[in-house]
Amino acid sequence: MKHTISTTYVLKWQLKSANNYKFTKDGICINTKTMMVHEMLDLRKKARENKDYKMSDIFRDLLDKRFVFVFDTQNGQEVYFELKGMTRDKLIEKINKEKRAEKLFDAWLYSQKKKNNE
Repeated sequence: MKHTISTTYVLKWQLKSANNYKFTKDGICINTKTMMVHEMLDLRKKARENKDYKMSDIFRDLLDKRFVFVFDTQNGQEVYFELKGMTRDKLIEKINKEKRAEKLFDAWLYSQKKKNNE
């Protein structure tokens, strides 16, 4: 048994130096280079549920590099798949513009309905 534990620690020490490997709070090693986006999203969600916010942030940053942007809301994760060249800040700006446009449209629609009822 001691041999297994020491081997695990040696393995962790060797892998920590490699950029493509990350460790969860439970000590599970993950190869982030070959991982699929949906796997990262699932693991990020589980990390947040387990209050492992450091690992959750690591996955968010890795997803950002793949132009998949995750935002935490009251209803859970909101995921945006964007084109290359998009940044998190540009996406937030785009979302805010869309929300403003939606509010203006709703106000216009309300005024039209009110006119028709008069």
